[in-house]
Amino acid sequence: MAEPIAVTKEHQIEVCRLGQGELCCSYLGFTPGVGMACLKASQFEEMISKRREAKSMAAMGDNCSGPPDFEPTEISRAV
Repeated sequence: MAEPIAVTKEHQIEVCRLGQGELCCSYLGFTPGVGMACLKASQFEEMISKRREAKSMAAMGDNCSGPPDFEPTEISRAV
């Protein structure tokens, strides 16, 4: 498992859609020592995926491929 990877403020807004409710990426989170980070491929991914399936979280986006390429998904590009 990888460590959470910091994402730039620009990425948070343009790809992760920070502050856009349900469109915000489920895998964007804050971790001590890293700050705002992508949690895909980290120890948190499985737990977040289960919460997404249960629809028990507000942020329901899956907006990019995650590390290492962070390629935006079609859904993310379309919004």
